[in-house]
Amino acid sequence: MKKWQLIVLAALLAVAAGGSEGGGAAASLTSISIAPVGATVQVGATGQFTCWAYYSDGSSQQVAPDWRLAPPSLGAINAAGLFTAGQAPSSGTLTADLEGQSASANIMVVAGSPDLSTTLIAFYSDRDGNEEIYVMDSRGSNPRRLTNNPADDEDPSWSPDGSKIGFESTRDGNEEIYVMNSDGGNQTNLTNNPAWEEDSSWSPDGRRMSFISIRDGNPEVYVMNSDGSNQTRLTNNPANDWSPRWSPDGSKIAFFSDRNGNWDIYVINSDGSNQSRLTNNLALDAFPSWSPDGSKMAFCSNRDGNPEVYVMNSDGSNQTRLTNNPADDECPCWSPDGNKVALESNRDGNYEVYVMNSDGTNQTRLTDDPANDWSASWSPFGVVSP
Repeated sequence: MKKWQLIVLAALLAVAAGGSEGGGAAASLTSISIAPVGATVQVGATGQFTCWAYYSDGSSQQVAPDWRLAPPSLGAINAAGLFTAGQAPSSGTLTADLEGQSASANIMVVAGSPDLSTTLIAFYSDRDGNEEIYVMDSRGSNPRRLTNNPADDEDPSWSPDGSKIGFESTRDGNEEIYVMNSDGGNQTNLTNNPAWEEDSSWSPDGRRMSFISIRDGNPEVYVMNSDGSNQTRLTNNPANDWSPRWSPDGSKIAFFSDRNGNWDIYVINSDGSNQSRLTNNLALDAFPSWSPDGSKMAFCSNRDGNPEVYVMNSDGSNQTRLTNNPADDECPCWSPDGNKVALESNRDGNYEVYVMNSDGTNQTRLTDDPANDWSASWSPFGVVSP
């Protein structure tokens, strides 16, 4: 079922309950992580890293560790986690140390712009009779199917290190969140609940996933560990919350909701606190997608009569339309370098995956099949050898 149809269904649902994460100060530190878990950075350019601490009571918070680069020729990093790339080509490790705990991230420094040919795009399609997960090269070539069963598998989401793909499936009788290796192996049910659950998104350190569940009566935002444990509700109201997406620094989650009477985009802290509405109009604003540097957010809106792709600053300002045609343009997704946006569109009669520059120029179709192709998800760099 298409997401726009699911939204209509969601409007028929209701009820609420509660849950959130705490601040961890009184509990003991159990581990730390770095977000992102890997980065490809051009010489002289910068990249932002954050460190997260996890505590014995299940809580987490962003912290300021001691940073180390190996080899030192990789570049420099300041106390706030801002990395400046040094010599190229080179690769190495960024390590964070805090109270006896350590975590690391891989860094590659390149002379020119990072190469999108080392990336893949995942999507789902009904080209083989039912909805399955596929991947293709970033230019649209060499599509191959990853899932193969009579159920519907939808909405792929790459892990930050490119090793796994989250998705939703009806193979166990209702929609659940699954994860598999990026080659399609080891497909595992993470949520395993009789309620309907969908729309997974990874935290930038790869340790947690957000998703939507109606287990308490209406669609709410939940988070869980990436192995399916510690499933916790973040939102709690009688409205419908959809499509949670983690910010690149791990501190916030964007989603869309009808909690104020119409569908708008909201953002909350990753523990569920500090809700803020970013869009405010009578149209449907949906499917937020953070740019890799966290400064912008692409989204879909029908404010001009039909679904189009828009972009705004991450504080909700400067909302600008990128696509402009009488068809439906939906579900934007950024390339890992932030220079392109993939989307789905039915402008040629059926849904296909398209890509455009991040300013809306050079809109190009990537898939060309009489079936429907939906919900593109762009991998991180390095999934394919250059």
